[in-house]
Amino acid sequence: MVNFTKAISNEHMINGLQRLLHANEAVITKCRSTELACRDDGLKKQLRELTHLHESHIRMLTDSIHYLGGSAPDSEPPRKGGDWSASSGGTESAVLETEAEERKLREAYMEALKRLAASDEVVNVINQALRELEQFPRLA
Repeated sequence: MVNFTKAISNEHMINGLQRLLHANEAVITKCRSTELACRDDGLKKQLRELTHLHESHIRMLTDSIHYLGGSAPDSEPPRKGGDWSASSGGTESAVLETEAEERKLREAYMEALKRLAASDEVVNVINQALRELEQFPRLA
């Protein structure tokens, strides 16, 4: 159970949200490298949709960071057509790596809920991201 009476500074919440933002960036990078390794148009479409979902989560997290008085991290969002190399193990390996990165992100969201639950804004953003991730179909 989450203790909503626990005092947490805005700086602590901002740092936690920035870590989630970076984790979303890592998933986007993995999705794009998997797309490069993929020949199946349906899977490519699904990877692009997953990328767009994580880009949306980055915007939500950035808005929450600003709401708490912080600024977005200095890192640039992943660029399209950039520096991603395809997985050396082919499409199946790349999909498994992407799914593993996605699981790590979900775990990071759950951990953040436990650590950052002092703000309704943070709880709402994390819960919304988790709901959207749960609704996204598994990569085929």
